Amino acid sequence: MCGAGFIIWYKNIKLYSGSEFISENNTKNFAEYYALLIALKKCNELNIKNIIIKSDSELLSKQLINAEFIDIESYNNLDTSIELELNNFKSYKIIHISCEKNKDANNLANKAITDFIVTKLHNKSNNSYIEC
Repeated sequence: MCGAGFIIWYKNIKLYSGSEFISENNTKNFAEYYALLIALKKCNELNIKNIIIKSDSELLSKQLINAEFIDIESYNNLDTSIELELNNFKSYKIIHISCEKNKDANNLANKAITDFIVTKLHNKSNNSYIEC
């Protein structure tokens, strides 16, 4: 299971945060790419033109810095979609950060997963009580 979480900051002010449940059958790397894509889309929607992308994914950071995206069929053209979104910015920079510095975004991703599980359990229980 994987979820995506992201935060858009401006001078230490949280402008926007988002999260989304992605899939029951995908990887953490897929989630990292998907989180980037939805964050870029939101930045474009907000008409932000210069961005600094901070990611705790070493793989994603290296690929963005080197402009060498993975080409894995199961990623459903995420690389192409990311490149298209990046083309809308005047400038962008990628910085690899520690998981500790990215914990708020990771918490959002985990919350999306938890919310999905709770909803699924609730729907399965058909309004019965679930004992924990």
